[in-house]
Amino acid sequence: MYTTYTPKNCQGFTYENETFDVRRYADSSAVGFNMIPRNMFMRQIKVNGPVTFYLHYNTPSIVYTGEGAYEAEMTEIFKNPHLAYYREGMEKPEMIDHLTKKDFADCPRIQQKMENKEYEKSRTKEDNEALYGIAEYHNISYFDERNLNVLEDFIKNGCQ
Repeated sequence: MYTTYTPKNCQGFTYENETFDVRRYADSSAVGFNMIPRNMFMRQIKVNGPVTFYLHYNTPSIVYTGEGAYEAEMTEIFKNPHLAYYREGMEKPEMIDHLTKKDFADCPRIQQKMENKEYEKSRTKEDNEALYGIAEYHNISYFDERNLNVLEDFIKNGCQ
């Protein structure tokens, strides 16, 4: 018999050199119960100074129709994880594409640069590999490049 752990009774775990942290998260883009914050495991992919990056996977459907439907859905889920970030002081991790000026209310320099559209430059695969270490897992066009530029500036220069 195996011991089963849930996000309620541990802080995280390591499996095959991968770290999974317990983080409180609510999918604000979902409709229904996924909008309610709850503790869940998130795959930690890189700690970069004050920012930790995670991969978040969608929850699979409960009902499957047809042979192979479950396997097909799980394959699709694992091919398309979402990149989330967490910095000290945040209540919960946020998806990269949900980053807004209010997330940096304590950083007037970054807010000003966001207003001036100074983060609009394109990113390369190498830029992303250096920032969060997982460029090989993702199609670069999937991410909001502006938000990655904001986080990179925050990591390098802080709020000053």
